[in-house]
Amino acid sequence: MELDLKALLPILLPKACAWAETQEQIIITTGIPLTKSQIGLAQFVGVASPEKVRIKIVPSLPIPEDPALSTAAAQVGLLDMDGITFNHGIYVRNGYENSRELIAHEC
Repeated sequence: MELDLKALLPILLPKACAWAETQEQIIITTGIPLTKSQIGLAQFVGVASPEKVRIKIVPSLPIPEDPALSTAAAQVGLLDMDGITFNHGIYVRNGYENSRELIAHEC
């Protein structure tokens, strides 16, 4: 079922923001710091504080528990990505942790 995202935005946006903040905290507390090479890459693409960035390698990107938010995430392709950034936290799918292009994009 396709959602009318424009109409639902006032309802979905606060839920999405809360979910994103939770995901960042999970990554910050359980993820790993950038390697020296990744820090250099982050600095090259303009990250001000790469030492604060953490990466969490996962088998698949997390899916929001809220049904409407989960449907919206699937509808916009969120679940088909290889990585996603939440402020200083980055989820990277297994097998993509050494992709300089992905890390540069997500930083």
